[in-house]
Formats: sequence, C-alpha cells, structure tokens
Amino acid sequence: MAAITWLEGDIAFLKDYQTFNDRDTRELISSGIIHERATGHPCIILKMLPGARAVVTTVSAHGSGDYNNNLAPWLAIRSCAMDRPFFRSFQGSVCSSNRFKPLQLIPGQSMPKPKTSWVNIKNVYNVPLSVIGRFTKPRYRVILKMAPDSLADLQMDIAKRCPCYSPRWQLADTQSCSDKRPMIATRELLSALPEADAVALITTKMRAASIVAPVLPQKQQAQYSGQSGRGQPITTPPVPVTQAAARPKQLSWASVASTPVAIKPTSGALRRSTSRISRPRMVKATA
Repeated sequence: MAAITWLEGDIAFLKDYQTFNDRDTRELISSGIIHERATGHPCIILKMLPGARAVVTTVSAHGSGDYNNNLAPWLAIRSCAMDRPFFRSFQGSVCSSNRFKPLQLIPGQSMPKPKTSWVNIKNVYNVPLSVIGRFTKPRYRVILKMAPDSLADLQMDIAKRCPCYSPRWQLADTQSCSDKRPMIATRELLSALPEADAVALITTKMRAASIVAPVLPQKQQAQYSGQSGRGQPITTPPVPVTQAAARPKQLSWASVASTPVAIKPTSGALRRSTSRISRPRMVKATA
C-alpha cells in the first residue's frame, strides 16, 4: 500500500502500542507521554511538523454505547469527572457545555460512532508518523476529514486551554492565546515534552509572567515629585505621615529589660489567711 500524505484535519488512526518499534516505544510509552490505553484510537491530525512528525489528538467513545444509553465519559467514568470542561463532542454526541460548538466533518461524512465520539483536548501528542495509520472503520474506505471552520475552532481551543500545548506547534496565534491559557508547567509536564517543546513552553511562561511597574498619570507624577526626588517622577505615592506613625514600634530585649516595673499599691489592710491546712491522720494498725 502506498504511503499516505497526511493533511491537517484528516482523521487517522493512532496504532496500538504493541505494534510500535523499540524507538517509538521508548519515546512515547516508556517515557509516559502516551498511556497504553490512549493508543488504538482514531486521531485528528492537528498540525504537520518537520521531520515526519505530527500533532494529534485522539477520539474515543470511552467505553460508552447502547448498553448505557451512550452515557458521557464525565458521567460514566469517575476519573473523567474533573475533565468535563476539556471534552469536545462531535455532532450527535452529548456536549459537555453549551458554549462549545459540536465538532463536524465535511458535508456527507460522519463518525462511525456518531453518538459516542469525544475529544479530550488535554490529550494532545507530538508523535512520529510511524505510529500513524489509516482509519479503516469509515464506509467505502475513505479518509474522513474535519470541516475547516471546525478544525480551526478546535485548534484555537487547544492553544488556549491545553496544559501541554507548545508554541512550536503554531496551532493558533500564540500572542493572543498566551494570556488565556492556564499557567501550568509542572515538572512532570516538562519531562514528558521533547526538549525543544519544553524550552519553548518555559520561555512563553516567563514572558507571560513578566511584571511591568505601573506608571501614574502626569498630574499625580507632578504632585508626588519634589526636591527630595530631584525632580524625577515616581511611580508610587509615598506613605502618609499618619499611616507611618500608626505602625507598631519595634522593641528590643535590651529596652524591655531596662524599663523598671511599676508596682501597683495594694488598697486596704492585709487580711489574715483563713485557709485551713489539713494534716494526714495516723491510723494505728491492728493485729
């Protein structure tokens, strides 16, 4: 069979981990980047990368079907309950939120499991094309393809909210998504990413976390600038004298020890103690 030239938006197949070669197994499975159960599922080609690699996200039914009335994974699986905001649904499947548009394929195509097709945008992987195969479930053996607007919406959502997103993937405008993407860069996440992706992720987080000192308006700058500041405007007003005086005074142990203790004079004459002292009684032992 001739090699397939994959395009962005194609529905491919992430092969089962047991079919990986030794190199791919060490890179993806042994390193913990991809869980074994995440393999053997259809996947969406999000971006083609140089070096015969691609950024993909998996599509799964998460075990739902007719036996449980196509129950959503965040309701059927306890471990998926916390990931409900990260689930995107294809047309015909239960949506996790009304603010997300259903994912759609091009006209005339549909997923083989239209009622149980979900994408968790946290499961995004940078994989070699050697672990990507053709998805043979569709009728007439055609390659399914996402609608362009639906693919762009999914790419933008992943760039904004996926914790393992790397700016090197360039799924969307990184500058517009850096402020909205969650600030997550744990040690486990960085160790799971390739070296170049980890460096790019750290650089983006450091740029987003940089703090710029606020500058006051010109009226306030003229008000607070004076001879003490040598005519230079300052960015923050000085602390008022009343507030500075209200601060508690710091005392040292030497000053406390040198301060004499004032003895309060007792009022009235001393009274005799009326408390009785109980003495133990000796009991004679009888034979």
